[in-house]
Formats: sequence, structure tokens, C-alpha cells
Amino acid sequence: MDLLHCLDTLLNHSRYPQTHSALQEYAEPAIRRIICHFTSIESADTAPLIDAVSLRRDALAVMTALRGYGGLHFSTACEVLICDFNEVYPEWTKLAKIACVIPVSSVPAERGFSLQNRIKTKQRSRLAENKVTRLMRIASCGETLGSFDFKSAAAQFSTAKQRKK
Repeated sequence: MDLLHCLDTLLNHSRYPQTHSALQEYAEPAIRRIICHFTSIESADTAPLIDAVSLRRDALAVMTALRGYGGLHFSTACEVLICDFNEVYPEWTKLAKIACVIPVSSVPAERGFSLQNRIKTKQRSRLAENKVTRLMRIASCGETLGSFDFKSAAAQFSTAKQRKK
């Protein structure tokens, strides 16, 4: 939750202080926490996810630009950063992308558990994990019966390799 609060502090312009001079002071604690979180992820093989110097250097410019867009919602502000400022502020674009993919509720996870329970019943309790995963993907992303092309499937099946009967 602390990370979400920091992202909200930095990317939600409706929370920014009114004066330009107070903006840096307002953002600094959140920037420090973000840098601490994302630079600790590095390993011997990879660089840190966020460049701390660029993030801190561009903070005022990005926040001023977001304020200039007017009454954007948080998600729209993230989209603006990703689409309009990707080349200019790449570190802030990374933060916006991270903010867009963090689930703010447990609904997707609960939906996944419900789907798994519908697939893995008592009669199908011996399904392997990879099979359950594939069936869940088909059930959640596959075509519905109304849009499925049965003629194309039948034609493909008839041209497939002959199987034992």
C-alpha cells in the first residue's frame, strides 16, 4: 500500500500543492521511497529498474506538465505519460506503466479462483497443473460458442492426421 500511496502522490496532480516551490518538497519523500523500492530489485546481472538520478532530476518538469493538462484522472495521467512523454521522461513512463498494472483490488484473483473451481471439480481432480492453467486460459480468453466457427474447425479436423478409432 505504501508503494501505491507513493505513486498516487507523484502521478495524481489533483493532490499537488498549489505553489511551484512546494512541489519539490511535497514529492521528495515519495521519490525517496520509490527509489529505495525499485533500486533494491537489482541483481548482479541486471541494472536497477529505475534510474534514481533521472527520476529525481525530472520530477518538477513531469509534475508541472501533468498539472498543465488540467483535470485528468489518475489513470488518464498515466496514459498521458506513457503516450506523450515516453521519450522525454522514460523513468516516469516506467512508473506510470507500473501504476497501471498494479491491481487495486482482489477481484481478478477471486475471479481466477472461481474459474479454477468450476474447472477442477471432484470428477476432474487429477488434472495436472499445466492442463488446468490451459483450460483456465481458454475459459477466460477463448471464443464463446456464439462466435466459434464450427465449419472451419471441422475442416481443420478432417485434414488433420488420421487417428486410431
